[in-house]
Amino acid sequence: MIYSFEEFSIDVNMGREIEFFYNKTMYFITHNKDECILLNTLDKSSQHFINPEYMLKNAKIASKYLWELWDDIKIEYIY
Repeated sequence: MIYSFEEFSIDVNMGREIEFFYNKTMYFITHNKDECILLNTLDKSSQHFINPEYMLKNAKIASKYLWELWDDIKIEYIY
């Protein structure tokens, strides 16, 4: 099944938590009442954003935006 960045964006904006791999590293997107968080599970670094939309536009991995890396991202779980 092809899962587009647009579908990913809808799920993130709905508050769903998503685990994915990029370059053999697992990342986790989660939410709390005040922010949206992108966590690198290997080195435990995290990026915090004021809301999901801001995260989708500004989150970076390896100095590239998520949408730029989309073809190389492998979704593992959507909660």
